[in-house]
Amino acid sequence: MGQLDSLTLMNLGPWVCEHGIGYLENYREGYTHHPGGNYNGKRLMPIPGKTYRVLKYAGSHPYIVEDVYDVIYNGPIYTDEELLRINHLWRTKGYYGNREFYQPDELDMSLSIPDFRNTLLWAPEVTTDDNGEATVSFYCSDINTGFTGRIEGVSVESGLLGVTNFDFRVIRPINK
Repeated sequence: MGQLDSLTLMNLGPWVCEHGIGYLENYREGYTHHPGGNYNGKRLMPIPGKTYRVLKYAGSHPYIVEDVYDVIYNGPIYTDEELLRINHLWRTKGYYGNREFYQPDELDMSLSIPDFRNTLLWAPEVTTDDNGEATVSFYCSDINTGFTGRIEGVSVESGLLGVTNFDFRVIRPINK
């Protein structure tokens, strides 16, 4: 986010004109030492911790200084969310396709050892058919509870992301 912060300061924040007298521009509305807004020179980033002069002119030519004060520039502090919004960016969760979870097979299911998995299936490479449908099967664990299924996908053609959730309940019959 440090790079976004620097870009924001360059594009939106206060600046100092290149002749380096030490006037801070765009710091406060109506305060400038370039009355009329006519400045075509290089705009430099102010240095945090440095003292700059801020001034406001009254009326038009001849210009009379109405207000002047010095300020120690500390720069604005943006949250990550503000930086993303200002720079028209979004943060998405990444996909970790190589993670492996234990998946029992038919032999494992016939054993008397209890299965207490809470991740029932992790299948990062499921491909849909021409109708956009896919079928997956898995063994449920021995936990008698409700589960939330989550399907996430990426479109091969356009790279669009999609997600949906669904709920289901596992109830193991009591052996008599």
